[in-house]
Amino acid sequence: MERLNAIIEKFFKIFSDDMISPKFLDQAIRTTFDNRTLPKADLEDICNEAKAHWLMYMRKKYQEICDKLELEGSFERLNELIAEQRLSRSKEVGWQRTGDVEADTYGSRRDVKLAHIQKLKAANVELEQALREKKDKLAKSKKELDAIIQQI
Repeated sequence: MERLNAIIEKFFKIFSDDMISPKFLDQAIRTTFDNRTLPKADLEDICNEAKAHWLMYMRKKYQEICDKLELEGSFERLNELIAEQRLSRSKEVGWQRTGDVEADTYGSRRDVKLAHIQKLKAANVELEQALREKKDKLAKSKKELDAIIQQI
């Protein structure tokens, strides 16, 4: 087990986190060790343990990011924007069915449709801005985590 942890840690030090995936880790271990070096059963055990170790590592890293940014509360506005956009899409489908009534009430059909498109564009801009902010926060946190990992 200590040998396995040493092997896995070596792979984590060599490759960046973005490159490491369970499939990549499996292939790297299999190319490093072949059937001549280790029995096939031991090689399978090492690959399975490496995948489990990778999952635990990624869960820990994800939890650290979540704890740092407190993501549970920060995505509320983003979820609201998504819900508004879904609601407006469902209204659009309803508007197409009752278009004549709405056209009489609000003016021409074209004006109603243009107003609806403008609302969707505004919602998309807000959503993109919120996503950009979250992406920036995650990038900053990733840099901080990388710095902490480098110190360790």
